[in-house]
This record gives sequence, C-alpha cells and structure tokens, in this order.
Amino acid sequence: MQEPTHPSSLSISEYTLEQLRDFDGNGPTKLIFIGICGKVYDVSEKAQFYGPEGPYASFAGSDATMALALNSTTREFIPKINDSAPDLSTLSDKQREALDGWVSFFDKKYQVVGTIVY
Repeated sequence: MQEPTHPSSLSISEYTLEQLRDFDGNGPTKLIFIGICGKVYDVSEKAQFYGPEGPYASFAGSDATMALALNSTTREFIPKINDSAPDLSTLSDKQREALDGWVSFFDKKYQVVGTIVY
C-alpha cells in the first residue's frame, strides 16, 4: 500500500461533505480523514483500519458522528452530500456517552485538520 502524501502545509480547513469525500484513502494523496462532531481528523496513519480494505472503511471521507454513536460500521448512518448536520438530540444517554468516548479517543490519537461545514 502506498504511504499517504501529506501536503507540505496542511492547515486547518473547513470541509463540506463533498470535499471530505476526497479523503477516503483512494485519491492521489491516499489521505484518510474522518469527521466526528464537527471536527475532521487525519487518520491516514491507520490505513489498515480506515483505508479502503479496513474494517472501518465506511467512515473514511465521511462524517462518522452518528455511525459511531450508534456503534455501526455500515454506511446507513453516514450523511449524504446534501444532508443536514446530525441531530445529536435524538441520541439516548448511552449513545451520547459512546460518542463522547469516541471523540475523546480521536482527540488523543489523531490530528484535527479541519471542521465540517454543512
């Protein structure tokens, strides 16, 4: 597998869902970004998990907020390009706790490279 190619100056940016889709590990840069709760994380270093053949490939280049909260790796809970931001008020306390745990994990492990704009 080809190593990700990071731009020389990767600054924090705003990404629409359409722009985020370019970072699914399949593009020329091989970068993998995942959005969670409005933040965009660079998870390229763990392509074995989030890359095209990984168990969490459905999250790559997407807003995975609801999928993570609902403990789902299917694309069912991944927003489409024209969808609105996820409505977190629909989550149960247990789902919100799970999501908060994922945000904490990603904050500690991966670099934030931007935000999602809907």
